[in-house]
Amino acid sequence: MKSTLACTAILALSLAAALTADAQPTASVDGVPALGYIFDTSARALRPILGIPRAASVGEPINSGFSIQSAIVLGGSPLALAISSGGGASLIDLTGRVPAATLPLVGHAQALYSSPRGTAAAVLTENWVGFVTGISSGDPQVAGLALEAQPVAASVSDDGVYLIAALEDGSILFAGRDGSRSAIAPPSPVSRVAFRPGSTDALAVTADNRAWLVQSGAMTRIAGPDDGLVEPVGLGFLPDGNRAVVANSNGAILIVDVRSDAKSPATCSCNPTQLEPMASSGVFRLTGSPAQPLYMLDGSSLQTFFVPAAPANNIHEPRPRDPGRRPEE
Repeated sequence: MKSTLACTAILALSLAAALTADAQPTASVDGVPALGYIFDTSARALRPILGIPRAASVGEPINSGFSIQSAIVLGGSPLALAISSGGGASLIDLTGRVPAATLPLVGHAQALYSSPRGTAAAVLTENWVGFVTGISSGDPQVAGLALEAQPVAASVSDDGVYLIAALEDGSILFAGRDGSRSAIAPPSPVSRVAFRPGSTDALAVTADNRAWLVQSGAMTRIAGPDDGLVEPVGLGFLPDGNRAVVANSNGAILIVDVRSDAKSPATCSCNPTQLEPMASSGVFRLTGSPAQPLYMLDGSSLQTFFVPAAPANNIHEPRPRDPGRRPEE
């Protein structure tokens, strides 16, 4: 009991001190500052990350009313897209004020993709993709499009008009909601793609450890192995839309200003598996399971930090003995 009270007091003092720092949260849960939400595969539910960078904790699972197979959180809003165990997809208001809205699909949902700012999304089924718009209005609209090839990765433009997809054959497909299509044959197979906020420009990484800016069908190399790219596992943009971020599996993170080509490195004492934007502006999640410390990148300072592992409630994964060590150790 005493240790629990001590930990709570330390967290409260850290939070109060951190609130005076430059980085300010842009999200809250019931009036409490929050970094955003994550999907907990063990609990099959979404959890809030309460607090701010360097003073945060994992909250209790949110009851959505159904078992969630997978989910993505949409931008800085308290909204998420979730796939149920039956293969349906729903838009969830994580505040609980609005009931979940079931989306009309053709087939069973297999994957979910968000736009950079979370203003649009896409649901992939068998040979079909649904463009989801009207998210913030609480009345989502779905426009379907046949999709013969299955993406290995994809992203949606913020206006919900375009899908960029990395296909299994290594090529890039631009698919328009109106049925238009165009393809790009890159110099090496593409593994990940991400749209630029508010734009149809995009990022791509290829199997030869190179990062590219994709504009109007042309690819411009912005980074490569000489810049420290080794097995990129995630990419995206900082909120200004001018600085690209590439996270590598070895913990190296590269920030590239696509206007000036200036490059800034960052390092995580972890092995990133993703680069997922959180609700707090400029914060990205680098590792996955809340059963272990969650490592994140603070884009305002270009430094990484970790959120302590969630309490043991509803966690069924092995837990590390030392929260300061790498999760895989």
